[in-house]
Formats: sequence, structure tokens, C-alpha cells
Amino acid sequence: MEKRNDKIKWIVTFALIAVLFIGLIGMSVKLFQQDNPATCDKINSTQGGFILSETEGTGISLMSAMITEEDFAAYGVSALAESAVTLTATITPSDATYQQMDWAVAFANESGWAAGKNVSDYVTLTPSSDGALTATAECKQAFGEQIIISVTSRRNSEAHASCTCNYVKRVESVELNLMKGSNATTTLAFGDGATYTAVATPNYAVGTVTPQVTTDYVLELNSNYWSKGNTSNTAGFMYGVDVSTYRFTSSFTSTKELVYELITPNGGMKWTNEQMVNNFITCVNKRLPDNNQAVLRAVYSVGYNGAEIESGSKKIDLSFDVSNLEIAVSGVNVDTPTITW
Repeated sequence: MEKRNDKIKWIVTFALIAVLFIGLIGMSVKLFQQDNPATCDKINSTQGGFILSETEGTGISLMSAMITEEDFAAYGVSALAESAVTLTATITPSDATYQQMDWAVAFANESGWAAGKNVSDYVTLTPSSDGALTATAECKQAFGEQIIISVTSRRNSEAHASCTCNYVKRVESVELNLMKGSNATTTLAFGDGATYTAVATPNYAVGTVTPQVTTDYVLELNSNYWSKGNTSNTAGFMYGVDVSTYRFTSSFTSTKELVYELITPNGGMKWTNEQMVNNFITCVNKRLPDNNQAVLRAVYSVGYNGAEIESGSKKIDLSFDVSNLEIAVSGVNVDTPTITW
């Protein structure tokens, strides 16, 4: 009897270990989905890319409502789903004798991207019960071919409705360049009169529709180079100035005054603007080990139909050319005193 109890204990123990192991796998998969890295410096996802279009139907109309992640369990949605919606079929007339429905989900085009793929790996559809007027659609992952959800009266195939599922392409990476004319550059020359244009080019992951991307650009000093705490670097200079950021939409002309967009005297060193610029030139020309003296940052927002889907940023390092800021000596005057012998 004791041996039999020991055997039962071991079976229960192994079962608990198996449940724990499966749970850990599920957590790992969820974390991987959330943190799958992109090559941008920072990406913030605000909602999934799964969207439903307007419905089409005869005798039946479809309404949809998003399910928040907090309500997944209440609706029986998998915790691993990216997003989910409830679908409600409204029939005409509302008091029809037989109201049972049949629900279906399929790729709009099973060739091309969808060839050899199972639609249920991307979107699943679960009626509330057999023949129900409501169903839940779960999006598991991004897809590259439109998916059609349809509902048909079980007693009258002429009464039906459908909606198209799309997936908004996510930004997978961003290529950022500062262009001087037609050439990419990593050096900003103050006062050279040239037009500099920032170009951020998004690279998209799989999806069926391309989002709208709006981008703003920020030019700022690189804190690794301009550090109050690094006495071998620019500490003394930084105690005498206030640092700002220069924001622009796409391009700017480099004038000598551009330097004042980045730094202004704060009164700590009682500098004039000219003294501040001369000290700035000295610090730039040190060409310290961290030669990246500035940062160009693209801050972008990704949306579709007015709703933000994600936001992020991408940066590149720049160095300065201050030769045009230098005040050259224009002449030398020697005062010759009168000598009396």
C-alpha cells in the first residue's frame, strides 16, 4: 500500500512539473512576441495591426467591437493572441423563425503570399455556440493576404454577410540619413549655407496595408561628448551654457546662427555670444575620443485612419565642422613708440 502511495505521489509530482514547464513555454512565447527586436532605437506599440473593414451583406449585417487585453479571459481569448474582436450578426427580420448562422474564415486569395499557409495560424473564428449570432475573432500574428470572415444563414444561403480583415504593416526598422545636397553626410558644417535634409525611410514587416508615417526631426548635442562630469572633455564650457534642441520638419539651411539654436550663455561664466562661440569652437576642435558631437533623431508616429498604432525613434551620430564660425585675423597693427636718444 505504501509503495502504491509513493507511486501516486511521483505521478502527481511529474504532472505538476509538466504543467509548470508548459506555462513557462507560454510565457516565453508571449514575451518573444512582445519584445521581438527591431533595429530602431525605440519602438512603442499602442495597439495591434489587425483591422476590419466595412461589411457587405444581404439580409444580414455585421458589427464588430474590439476586446481589450484585460478582457481576453472573459471572452475565452487566448493570452497569446495579439488582438481580438467580437462580431455580431444582425438579421432581417429580427423575429425570423430560424436564426442559426454558420461562420467561416478564409484567405481572400489562397495563391501568392497565402500559398501553403493555414488561415487558422493567423486568424481564428469561434462562434459563441453552435449557430450563434455572435462570434469571436482572434488575430494571432501578422499576415500578408487579406482574410475574409463570413456569416451565412443556415436555412437561407442567400442571406449572408462578410467583412475583410487587414493587417497594418509594422515598422520593422528605419534608415536615417542626413543629406547635404544629394550626398549623405555625418558632418554638419555650421555657416556653410548648405541645405541639409533629414530622410527617414521605414522598412515594413508583413501586412496587407501600408500605414501613414509622420516624422519630426531633432538635432541635439551628444551628451557623451558634452559632459559636465568629464573634466578632460568639455566640463568647463558646459557650466557656462544652456543646451537646447533644434527641431525641424525635414530640412534646414546651415547658417552661423544655427549654433545659437543649440547653446546659449546662461550667465554662469558671464560670456558674450562671441566668447561662447569661440569656446564652443575650441571644444569641437579637441576631437576627443568620442568624436560624435551631435545626435540627429527622427521621432515618428505610425497610424492608420487616424488611430496611432505605434511610435518610435531612430538616431544617428554627427560631428561638427566649425571652420566657418572662426573669426579670422584681418590685420595687425603695431604701435611704434617714439624713441628719444
